[in-house]
Amino acid sequence: MLLPNSWIVLLVTCLLITEIIGLKLKTVRIPPYKFRGESALLECHYELNGQRKGHGALSGGNRRHHTYQSDYLGEPFEEEEKLYSIKWYKDNEEFYRYVPSASQPIKSYKIEGIRVDPNHSDGTKVLLRGLTLKSSGIYRCEISAEA
Repeated sequence: MLLPNSWIVLLVTCLLITEIIGLKLKTVRIPPYKFRGESALLECHYELNGQRKGHGALSGGNRRHHTYQSDYLGEPFEEEEKLYSIKWYKDNEEFYRYVPSASQPIKSYKIEGIRVDPNHSDGTKVLLRGLTLKSSGIYRCEISAEA
């Protein structure tokens, strides 16, 4: 069992890690119900390095620069934190992946009841067309950043 002081240290450590990573999931929007044949817009809004993505946020960059002093060169260099991927799952099975650094950033996988419209999907939203009874399930998004 942790003592009260240990809980405080654990909480502070978690907060520091969150601040270092700089990636926060802000809002996930999934329609509670839709009719067969309709479309559904799934939204995953996040904040990377203090800049909000989605909700019409400015698309200014999603990078934060750290300057470090190199021991052997004597010159500073920068390390960038940036978005690595956004993934969408239905019933724990991946059906959509957005990797901005890839040659083809958008990739969708065949799952019964899921038809992604790639022309209206990106790093913050996925549009599903032609919903069927097989489209119902538990949806979630997952965001990861490069360090």
